Amino acid sequence: VIAQHIRNGEPVRALGVLRRPRLPVELHYKFAPDLMAVLPAETVDSWIALGGQLQPRRLIPALMRYNTASTPSASARAQQGRAEAIRYLEHCVKTLLPEDDGAQSVYNLLLMLHTQSADEGPLLTFLHKAMDMEGEPLYDVKYALRLALGARRHRSCVHLYCMLHMYEEAVALALHVDIDLAKQVAEKPDDDAVLRKKLWLRVARHVVEQDSGKGEGKTELLGSNIRKAIKFLQETDGLLKIEDILPFFPDFVLIDDFKEAICTSLEEYNRQIEELKTEMATATLSADNIRRDISALSQRYVVVDTETSCCSCQLGILQSPPSNTASSHAATGMSAFYLFPCTHAFHASCLLMDISRKVSASQRDRIAELQRNVTAATEESAQQAAGGTVGVIASAGGVTGATGGAPPTADGAEDLEQSNPAAVLEAARLKLDEAVASECPLCGDLMIRSITAPFITAEEDEARLAASWAIR
Repeated sequence: VIAQHIRNGEPVRALGVLRRPRLPVELHYKFAPDLMAVLPAETVDSWIALGGQLQPRRLIPALMRYNTASTPSASARAQQGRAEAIRYLEHCVKTLLPEDDGAQSVYNLLLMLHTQSADEGPLLTFLHKAMDMEGEPLYDVKYALRLALGARRHRSCVHLYCMLHMYEEAVALALHVDIDLAKQVAEKPDDDAVLRKKLWLRVARHVVEQDSGKGEGKTELLGSNIRKAIKFLQETDGLLKIEDILPFFPDFVLIDDFKEAICTSLEEYNRQIEELKTEMATATLSADNIRRDISALSQRYVVVDTETSCCSCQLGILQSPPSNTASSHAATGMSAFYLFPCTHAFHASCLLMDISRKVSASQRDRIAELQRNVTAATEESAQQAAGGTVGVIASAGGVTGATGGAPPTADGAEDLEQSNPAAVLEAARLKLDEAVASECPLCGDLMIRSITAPFITAEEDEARLAASWAIR
């Protein structure tokens, strides 16, 4: 029946049949091309009325007939059909979700129809608004660029170039459209100062060279360009200097024309030099203060009275540590107690016990090795004090030592220093202190890292601990 109405030139009656309820939706897809050719407005109204019953992607073949550019010779019916196709697609994109089947095809078709329209405004609006929640385009950007280039929609091309981060191409094209548009593009890569300067230089070259060298009035035009260029420098917000644009001018330009700009540039350089001098003076003063602080740190001291207690065992710091601590963690080669800048004080054995709980097994082994080194150096130093002093002093004085050997030469001075047990002992003690007392165990990084340590470790008797909580 519908086909008969269409053959008889009665599309209104055919559309009326399609509007009947409980009619298969497939008939709308089948007769869509014929009805759009003769009744575009009424057909689109019927599609919109059906709402979500129709799949827009299946109507794309009926809308593709309007993908030719608008020309003065184009029929009014064809222009009306394109407008109705755009109306239906714009209705679809308001309800379509980006993940819907064929959604991008609908956006691309609408993009193509906007590209072929006489006015570029709707195309620019579509390009800016057709974005998802994350700011990503819902259409194929490269496909849109090909269409815009083919239709010579230059402003749209500039926008698409920027979306693809092709800023140099965007500026080159914008210079043929609008100088202000080129300036806007040059400001876009705000995270790349080198590229921004390159883009601004291209715009500056265009500003300087436009109208230069044209027949009569050449001098007047050149003077006008100089004024434009100097004004242009102010718009770059200091990114370009007068020396950046001077190469763009002819060699015969008088320097007097740039007198004001050159003086301004020199004043700016002088201001920057003064700022650098101030920063250098501040940095030098800070370095001097740091050196004084380091020098004063080596001479810092704290008075310990009888009331100062060990933060681990709570006994007086001048008293002996608990016998169990002293026996389990012998502080061989260490000072009697340690006082940190935070005023926390520890017996040497208490500090060693606390540190051993918080460091790794390899660090505990390292501390034990350093203690053994200190013990060996202490024994060697004691042996030297008992019977080897004369030989060492005699050798140091340049005469034959106790062993009857020759005096050391300059090349053997380093070996003599390394063989000095007192120096070896001092070096070993420094290494041990650095490993054990480099930071306070209560307020240093060790305490912060220990937050992840379990309360019950593998070393403890978990069964005994659990039994102590049993209810009897």
